Amino acid sequence: MSKKVEIQRIDLSNITIKSTKRKFSDYILLGIVIITVIVLSLRGLDLQLISGTELYDTSTSLSTRKDWISAQRGFFFDRNSNILAKNNNSYALYLVKKEYATQDIQSFNYIVQHYLNDLKVDTDKLQSALLESKYDLKIAENLTFEQIQNLKTAKDFDKYFYIIDLPQRNYIYPKEFSHIIGYTGKTEQADVENGYSLFDQIGKYKLEYQFEEKLKGVKGASFSIDGVENFIPSEPGLNITLTIDKDWQVALYKILEKYSTIHNAAGSAGVILDNSNGDVVAMVSYPGFDSNLYIRGISESQYQDYSNDRKLPLIDKVLTLQIAPGSTFKLITAYTLLESGTIDEYTTYFSNRCLPSEYNFDFCEYQQYFYGQMDIVRALYKSSNLFFCVNSLELERQGNLNKLFETANLFGLGQKTGINLAGELPGNVDTPEYKREAFNLGWYSGDTCNSVIGQGSNTVTPIQMAVVASTIANKGTVYKPNLIHQVTDIYGNVVEAPSAQILRQIPMSDKTYNLINEGMWNVANYYDGTVYYFLHDLPGNIRAKTGTAEASEISSSGELLKTTHGWIVGTFEYEGNSYSFSYVLNLGGGGFFVAEIMKDFTNCLYAGFPAECK
Repeated sequence: MSKKVEIQRIDLSNITIKSTKRKFSDYILLGIVIITVIVLSLRGLDLQLISGTELYDTSTSLSTRKDWISAQRGFFFDRNSNILAKNNNSYALYLVKKEYATQDIQSFNYIVQHYLNDLKVDTDKLQSALLESKYDLKIAENLTFEQIQNLKTAKDFDKYFYIIDLPQRNYIYPKEFSHIIGYTGKTEQADVENGYSLFDQIGKYKLEYQFEEKLKGVKGASFSIDGVENFIPSEPGLNITLTIDKDWQVALYKILEKYSTIHNAAGSAGVILDNSNGDVVAMVSYPGFDSNLYIRGISESQYQDYSNDRKLPLIDKVLTLQIAPGSTFKLITAYTLLESGTIDEYTTYFSNRCLPSEYNFDFCEYQQYFYGQMDIVRALYKSSNLFFCVNSLELERQGNLNKLFETANLFGLGQKTGINLAGELPGNVDTPEYKREAFNLGWYSGDTCNSVIGQGSNTVTPIQMAVVASTIANKGTVYKPNLIHQVTDIYGNVVEAPSAQILRQIPMSDKTYNLINEGMWNVANYYDGTVYYFLHDLPGNIRAKTGTAEASEISSSGELLKTTHGWIVGTFEYEGNSYSFSYVLNLGGGGFFVAEIMKDFTNCLYAGFPAECK
C-alpha cells in the first residue's frame, strides 16, 4: 500500500517552514508504531531482568544435572570360594527439607504411619527437626523393597518424600568372622569431607577398614547435557579371598563355644596355620559379636551387653589376649637347653615333687606330682617343672641365661608376628632387664625357674604360640602368618596375591628337632602322656604340648579368685599337609581340658564336617 505524502519545503533564503496538511490515518499509523516499540521494550526487560535468572537456572540444570551411582562393595570369600560377606539392597526414606503448612505435615505423617505401621513419627519433633536441619531428613532406614513399593502407592508421596537405595553389607557368618572381616558403618563428617556421601558405607573394623580403598569401588554417574542423558557406570570394588577355610572356622567356633561354656571360661581362642607357608586356615576369637548389628546401628543396650560381658566379645583374643603361656613355653626352654649344649638326650633328673632344701627357695611340680627319673623327652610329655628349672639354673650358672631370652625372641615372642590383620599386641618376655625397669627389682634363681616354665612376667598371644608350634614343625623356619589368599577384580583377574614370607631361619639340629618332636608325640600318643586320654586314638599324627598358667580373677562380688589359663599347642596332619594349632581357654582351667577342643575338631575334620559340626 502507498500513500501520497506532501513534503515540507524549506526556503533557506528566508529560513521559513511551510506546513503541509496531514490526514487522520497518518496519526493512527504512528500510534501503532509507538505502541509496538513500547511492548517489545517491556518484553525485553522481562526477559533480561525478571525471567532471566529462572531461565538461566533451567538452562544450567539441563546442562549440568548429575546423579551419583553407588559402587558395589567388594565381596569376601573363603579359600574355597564360599561367600563370607556380600551386599544386600537397603532403602532409606527421606523427607524433602522445606517449609510445610500444618496440613502438609499431617499429610506426610499420615503416609508414614499408614504405610509403615510400625514406625511412629512425632509431628512436633519432626517439625522442629525440619527447621534446624540443613539437609533433607532421614525418616526411616533399613526398609525392605516391599515396604518401599507400598509407600510409593500413597497419594502425594512424591510431593514430600524420596527414596535412597543403599547397598548394605550382609555377613553370612557374623560372629565367626567378626574379628577377621570386621564390619562397615555409616560415614561421618570427616568421611564426607574426604569424598564420601552421607549415604555411603565405609569400613570401620579389621579387614573392612584395612582394605577400604580396594573394597569401596568407584562411583558412577548419570548426568544430562542440554537435555541429553549420559551415563558413566560405577566400578565394583575388588574382591578379597581369605586363606581361611569356612568349614574349619565355623566348626572351631562351635567347639570353643562348647568348652568355654562347660569350663566357665572367660572366652577362648584358636588358631590353625598351614606349616608349608604360614597361611591361616582358621582363627577364632570366642565369643564374637554380631557384625550385622553394627551396619544397622547397634543399640546402646546391646553395646553395653557386649561391653559388660565377662567373655569380652569385643576383644580379638587371638591377637590381643596377652597371658602367661604356662608349660607350652617349655618348648622354647627345651630348644635352648639342647642347642646350648647344657643338656642332651642322656641328661636326667630325679623329680621328687619339689626342689630339695639346698636350693633355698620353694619350687614344685604342678600340684606336687611325683615323676621320678626324667630325661628331656619324659620331661616334655610329663611337663616337669623341676627338670627345666634345675637345668636352666645350670644355664644361668654358665652365664648363658640370655640365650633363653634370645631364643624366645627368635621364635617370635615379645614382638608382633606381623600378620596382615590390625590390632596385634606383642606380649612380653620376662628378663632381668624387664624386671628391673618395670618393678625396680633384682633377678633371682626363683625368677629363672618361673620364667622357663612360662610363668613370671611372660605373656604371649594365641597367634604367637601357633607360630612357635609351626617353627618347630618346620625345623626352625619362621613364617609370617598370612590371611589374604588373593585380591581379584569382578572378572576374576588377580590383582594381588601375597606369597609366603619367611621371617627368619632358626638353627635347629636334627637331634634337637627329633627330641622335641618325640616329647610332643608322647604327650598325645604315649600311654603316660599328659593328654593321652583324649588324643591317642585319633588320626592325624598329633603332636602336642599342654600348658596350665596360674592366674587370678576378680569376681562379681569383688573377691580375688585364683584360677588358671589352659593351653594346648602342637601339630597335626591332614590329606598330606601339615598344620600347627594353638588353643586356649581364658581363665578356664588347666591344659588337660583344652585337649578336648583338639579331639572334637579332629573328629569333625576327618568326618568331613557333618551337620553337628556346623
